[in-house]
Amino acid sequence: LKKFDSSPVLILFVLTWVFDSFAYLIGTKFGKNRIMPKISPKKSWEGFIGGMGFTILSVFFLHKFYASLSMNFLIILALIVPFTATAGDFIESYYKREAGVKDSGNLIPGHGGFLDRMDALMISIPILYLLINIFK
Repeated sequence: LKKFDSSPVLILFVLTWVFDSFAYLIGTKFGKNRIMPKISPKKSWEGFIGGMGFTILSVFFLHKFYASLSMNFLIILALIVPFTATAGDFIESYYKREAGVKDSGNLIPGHGGFLDRMDALMISIPILYLLINIFK
């Protein structure tokens, strides 16, 4: 039985939440140019770029606590997460619109449901698996 290091999974969650949070904050304040308004009307390029910037910055902070992971791995993950998180969100939003459903549940009130909190990880987790195998 191999020893499992949960650090990359934890870091993926942190980077995804950093991206989502700062994309939302920057997008609501400065967002004018929508990415795909028919699928997710509030997602803007300004939010995406702002979220990506904070995601990359957070890697330098995280590396101090997870020095066992290479900085190259962390930077590549931070560059990929904004794309995979956004793609996961667009996929979930598309299916919700097709089904005529606003929220995917009411477990977390005001957040569109549990799936809205986890949709960014749908694509990010398989990509993390690939990166771990590339960097080992």
